[in-house]
Amino acid sequence: MLPLDGGEARQVGGSQRELQALMQWSPDGRRVLLSARTPWSEDADDATDGSNRPWVVTHLPWKLDGSGPQVGHRTVLLAMDVDSGDEQILVCGDFDVVEAAWSPDGKSLAYVRTRDGSQRHRMDLWLADGDGGNARLLTDGLASIAGITWSPDGRTLALGGTVTEGDSLSLLWLVDIADGSLRRPADELQLEGSTIVWHPDGDRVATLAARRGLQEVVVVDVSSGAVTRVDDGLQHAAALCAAGDGLVFARAGISAPVINMESHSGTSDSGYYVDPYSMDGEVDDAHERYRRLSPLSYADDIRTPTLLLQGEDDQRCPLGQSEELLARLVRRSKAPARMVVYPGGTHLLAGTGTPSHRVDYHRRLSRWLRGALD
Repeated sequence: MLPLDGGEARQVGGSQRELQALMQWSPDGRRVLLSARTPWSEDADDATDGSNRPWVVTHLPWKLDGSGPQVGHRTVLLAMDVDSGDEQILVCGDFDVVEAAWSPDGKSLAYVRTRDGSQRHRMDLWLADGDGGNARLLTDGLASIAGITWSPDGRTLALGGTVTEGDSLSLLWLVDIADGSLRRPADELQLEGSTIVWHPDGDRVATLAARRGLQEVVVVDVSSGAVTRVDDGLQHAAALCAAGDGLVFARAGISAPVINMESHSGTSDSGYYVDPYSMDGEVDDAHERYRRLSPLSYADDIRTPTLLLQGEDDQRCPLGQSEELLARLVRRSKAPARMVVYPGGTHLLAGTGTPSHRVDYHRRLSRWLRGALD
């Protein structure tokens, strides 16, 4: 911990758990809310104190991009006293706590957790006392939840979420604390990220929204749903070459692709439920559709020099997807192909990878595309 006016950092506590995220200061400034991993036995033969434990998989997703295996441990919610370092477990069980927030008065605790059972990609919103007691399910009407934020009066939670599992378009939702009812103040607003900020008067929220490929700061009136754009200028742009009303590339730069829908559905951390949603059917029921909509089916027609940029540890769009395309191009196409694999890189390596990898990634991509315009 660092003092705001500068000075040396000091360690807070000496937790034996694997700390994951610092979520919030308590309203009185005495504690911090954080998540941590704690060992968990998946079956009778799974010894938590063993070295080099095998991964015992009984549920999906068993791995997540950027987080690794999701078995052999569970994510619990802790409160840590910043003076003494003492820890208090607030929420724990056969599930993972994803995020949490104390109410403005500190008397209530809202948290998002995965479900138990064999499929754990859906999330539910729970409400408890400030110390984690008297927990109750607030709503199970959403498939994914992110960015829970209390209104100043503590009566409402704003959050981003989706209704249909597999749908990646996050919408703005308001949850009534009294009865758990959900409503969308702005039907067509698609969130970019999960940052939501309430105005002190509680009548509007600010957030980032996605519109026509751009990222905009918007303010939403929570009663009327009126959306005000703070800046109509470009806030997110990509370097493209215009040709009339279209776009032309003389070279292709591909980052973490989905090339084969069938193999992706069984190897991606989210493919087992996202792909059936996007393909409108399970693999066994729609083989022809999966193949027809897989870019790999058309790889023999590629004539464009192709650069593949890929994180080695990408669990969302695994390395095998890029490898399949590279092998097809090398064997069947006359187009030059190059693959660059970043050791330890995840699906988000372009934005959150190591500094040297990010520099290399963007330098290679810009030089490759500039070559198309020379």
